[in-house]
Amino acid sequence: MYASGFGMRSHGSRLVFLLVWPCAAATLTFHVAGDDPGGWPAILSSIGLQNATVKGDIEVIPAGAGSAETAWTQRVEHGTILILEGASPLAASFGFRATTQHISVQSVEDLRAPQLRIIWEKPVEVPVFEVSVVGSPNAARIFTRERHEKAPLVAGFRRGSGAVLWVAAPPGPHGYDHFPYLPQALADLGLTAPFRSARLWAFFDSSYRARVDLDYFAPRWRQAGIAALHVAAWHYWEPDPQADEYLRRLIDACHRNAIQVYAWVELPHVSERFWEQHPEWREKTALLQDAQLDWRKLMNLTNRAASADSLTVSTGTASIWPSCTSNRSKVTTILPASHP
Repeated sequence: MYASGFGMRSHGSRLVFLLVWPCAAATLTFHVAGDDPGGWPAILSSIGLQNATVKGDIEVIPAGAGSAETAWTQRVEHGTILILEGASPLAASFGFRATTQHISVQSVEDLRAPQLRIIWEKPVEVPVFEVSVVGSPNAARIFTRERHEKAPLVAGFRRGSGAVLWVAAPPGPHGYDHFPYLPQALADLGLTAPFRSARLWAFFDSSYRARVDLDYFAPRWRQAGIAALHVAAWHYWEPDPQADEYLRRLIDACHRNAIQVYAWVELPHVSERFWEQHPEWREKTALLQDAQLDWRKLMNLTNRAASADSLTVSTGTASIWPSCTSNRSKVTTILPASHP
């Protein structure tokens, strides 16, 4: 089966999930104290949690919101995940104490992905917090910090069956504005999202994984719920012994782990080699320049000679795609109905 995408290639990631079929699981809830929940409902509902009116499995105390609860330590020990925002006596009681020093935060470093440049749209002034370190009763793990001063911005720890997550500033109105990895931090603190799928589809571009052990990755993909892999087919359009052997190993490794493999095409981008060998068939932009749009190099496949040659080339590698061979003729749908 062929799938035609629309610029779906991601230069920054290796696998792009295409479709999720959630499975039934136990319902987990969250509750946000106060009258202004901010971006917390967007964050928590995105991972399958339901909003509760009174108490939830996850309790969020935004900055400035009061709470009549007095037994937070016991609730955390018995399984509640408590999220604290900013400075408060409750945050201080769990080891997150504001100092008199303040900093302006705009550039953020998440320790999960320190090379990722996270820059807030507007700077936010926050106190510098003291966070209890390893060896103290509330030994916290720092997840996010200000990039230059290294002041902690997101931290947390487990206690009993529950956990405490603290953030120095609100997450922003959309939930992802300031701390895009908050769901991962919650997972590190023991939260299991209340959904799982064993039928995920993912996009795979081998140019990012040319030297990996496929027998190592394939079972881990299946364990993560991936049931079908859509492989960037433009790397295998023309016969090439080394590339063809990699593709065979990829398909075999996936099939051994019950993962279907499909060819993903981005017509009228055919392949790098096809572009280099046939400058006469290149599409043109409005400025009459060759139509190279980012990584896509567009060919004029309404030209009968170009279309025929591209199909002739692809037929040479058709046997490598045992689950796709019978559908290769679908590529001919690139020709308009009026074409003679």
